[in-house]
Amino acid sequence: MQVLRHWCCIVLLTNYPLKSDAERKSLRKGMRTQRAKAIDPIPIDDYLTKMPPEILQQILLKVITEDGDVAFLRLSLTSRIYKEIVSDAKFREQAHYIWLDSVINWSRFSEDYKKEFRVPCSLTECPKCGDIFKDCPPGYVGDGRKGVLRGFYSTIDFPGYCLAECHFNAGGEFPYENV
Repeated sequence: MQVLRHWCCIVLLTNYPLKSDAERKSLRKGMRTQRAKAIDPIPIDDYLTKMPPEILQQILLKVITEDGDVAFLRLSLTSRIYKEIVSDAKFREQAHYIWLDSVINWSRFSEDYKKEFRVPCSLTECPKCGDIFKDCPPGYVGDGRKGVLRGFYSTIDFPGYCLAECHFNAGGEFPYENV
């Protein structure tokens, strides 16, 4: 988020330079007279809508790789444009692969290993409680921050369910037979 804030400040400062006190006072006075005459103020250009979406996507990808999975929620709450970009499945998959490539040196592994473990997570709805959860196949797990790896999981204990409680309430059995 710090990268995005820095970028927004630079865009604002380059497009709206700081004015002196006298200029601001005269601008306020002019705005008051405009309101008195019931003239609509001049609309301010929206630079986000004019920016090519590919560039905005690259900026948001950089923010997400720096801040991790938390940035998805924060960006989706920031503006409608960010929400549309961040909620796109291809964007999420691209962000996941960027993270995965930052924590694993894939050149050391075989093609079969890559096919099995270089797979994206998906957002799934739990059939029991209806909550949406991050359903990760066996493989590498982290919080999405660049270079941060939490661990490697080789099995899914409760496939399709958000918690063990939902799995058991739906009639599932304990996944390990000899325990």
